[in-house]
Amino acid sequence: MKRVCLLMAALAALMVGCGRQLAEVPEATPAPTAVVTATPTPTATPTPTPTPVLVTMAPTSVPTPVPTPTPTPTATPTPTPAPTPFSLAWVPDTQHFAYFDPQKFLTLAERINERRESDNILGVIHSGDLVDNGFKSWQWDNFDPFLENLDPSLFFFPVAGNHDIGTQAQEYYAYLPRPFLKAYPDEQKYDGGKVIYRVLSEGGEDILLLGIGWNMWMDRGAMRWTDEVLAAHQDMPCILVIHGFLLSETGYYQSVEQMIAARPTIRLVLCGHMDGYYTHVFTYDDDGDGVKERTVTAMMLNMQRAQDYAFRILTFDPLSHAVTVNTLLLDGSPAPDYPNREPISFTIENAY
Repeated sequence: MKRVCLLMAALAALMVGCGRQLAEVPEATPAPTAVVTATPTPTATPTPTPTPVLVTMAPTSVPTPVPTPTPTPTATPTPTPAPTPFSLAWVPDTQHFAYFDPQKFLTLAERINERRESDNILGVIHSGDLVDNGFKSWQWDNFDPFLENLDPSLFFFPVAGNHDIGTQAQEYYAYLPRPFLKAYPDEQKYDGGKVIYRVLSEGGEDILLLGIGWNMWMDRGAMRWTDEVLAAHQDMPCILVIHGFLLSETGYYQSVEQMIAARPTIRLVLCGHMDGYYTHVFTYDDDGDGVKERTVTAMMLNMQRAQDYAFRILTFDPLSHAVTVNTLLLDGSPAPDYPNREPISFTIENAY
């Protein structure tokens, strides 16, 4: 108990001492409390709402759209059609018809007409001796129905044979008045029809038909006119129609051959006069270079004394320039080959 009272007295004395000490120490001025004034976040000045200004815009021209051209389709080229082959009917000596059997003229015309469309026949060539005696009018009366019965679309291209101008008289004045010569313009005939020509335009090309009457190859005036015609048509191949040539008398043959040799556009020769049929190919060196570059195919046909008369259809191929020679009888059938003879029907390559 005594200990507790001593402890409590010591504790009280201690507390009194401390009180005095605290009174002697000046009271500390309290540190000012820092007042942190928050810097006010500046209020953003409101951006004034702009007064809308009505701007009148000049109208911008809108470019007119350029249409894209529609490509024109390339036309498929139309192929050029191949030139169509064409034909000529070749009628040789018919004097026996005029004298003995005029009905055969009608049969001959009928056969040609039958093949006109299928063979594309353009005309009829007669290589002379249309009648037996040109001074006998009744023979021309027998001949005329032949032309009258031919299809009117066919042209007729004749030359005079020795019988047409009279085997004795040898004069043209009975032959020249014939209507088939009157039909030719004056510029296409010499001295009324002793020599005639015609331009055949077919298959994309031109061919000169030249007909020289009997004995006219020895007439200077006729040959001057002939040369003028050939010169005026020098870019065309020429088919010469003449009555007498192959197998003819030596003088006739030589003079005609010399005439052909001197005229470089002649490529085909059609003749009659002598009996039978025969073909010969001539070659000529026209430019003097030592090479015979021109061929001339000469054909002779005269079958009136044979058992069956024969005529020919010459078919021209414009692409190959070949000529197909079809020899036919009056009944329309192909003429048969004769034993030990050349073919009576054949093809000539590069003929014109």
